[in-house]
Amino acid sequence: MKFEKVKERIFKPIKELDAEIRTIENEEYEDKSVYWIVMIGLCESMGEHGYNYTLFYDNKPTEEEIIKDIKEHIKEEIYELEHQLVGIIHCLGDTEERQLECLKRVRI
Repeated sequence: MKFEKVKERIFKPIKELDAEIRTIENEEYEDKSVYWIVMIGLCESMGEHGYNYTLFYDNKPTEEEIIKDIKEHIKEEIYELEHQLVGIIHCLGDTEERQLECLKRVRI
């Protein structure tokens, strides 16, 4: 079966997560297997100070799968950023601190 490239420009806001599903596309490995890439925008309320996150899937994901994985990423990112705040050295910049505040406002 010949690989057919797909790139969907979604740009669907997920307001309760302050996120946006931007694009879904597929790629082909050298061994001819296919994987899917989903580009997510997070901290959308921060405009250009938000950030992008990429999710990878073996099969084309549903919106429900993407939302579940966004929630999981938010939990992990809050944990990581909070742990950079503790200790002797303060490791977060102003933008990262604002992103942490933004992520903590999301109700998961």
